[in-house]
Amino acid sequence: MVSIYILIIACLLAWILAHNSKLPLTRKGVYQGLIIFGNQGFLGYAVCYSLFSKEGAMYTAIFNIPFLLLIWTYGIYLVAKNKTSFSWQMLFLNPGIMATFCKLIIVPAFLFPLVLWYPKPVLLTIAILVTAMPCVPTTPLFAQKYGCDAYFGSIRVCLSTILTLLSLFYLLVPSSH
Repeated sequence: MVSIYILIIACLLAWILAHNSKLPLTRKGVYQGLIIFGNQGFLGYAVCYSLFSKEGAMYTAIFNIPFLLLIWTYGIYLVAKNKTSFSWQMLFLNPGIMATFCKLIIVPAFLFPLVLWYPKPVLLTIAILVTAMPCVPTTPLFAQKYGCDAYFGSIRVCLSTILTLLSLFYLLVPSSH
């Protein structure tokens, strides 16, 4: 539920900021995608695993299920909505959604009730860590595929990744005090 809540807030914030920006149309969807979607799959798993071992990786996988569904539907929609060949079927029957549904929805769905019976404070920590990951590299890829400004997205992914790595280094390396 925390993942869904965070994604809803991110979507609203992204829409407000994009609507009030003076960005060209080819950048608005990319801009929204960069705000909404973090690099939860690559960096998120690594950080949560290093802090919480296998348990952290498992909770991160569960936390990421709504993210994966949203990025493979709404993420594509944000950059493809202005294309003449856009179709709603492309959003829901693409390989990303099918893989997410089969591998990350069906199997973990059987484990989810166990998590509800055994709640831990580590879940909130994982939610915060995963949400703080840098922009996801998938957004510029979508932008490239659907004719939006991929360079704009790539620069922001690079910047957010560098800043996140510097922040993590600062937070995770013990101070000399």
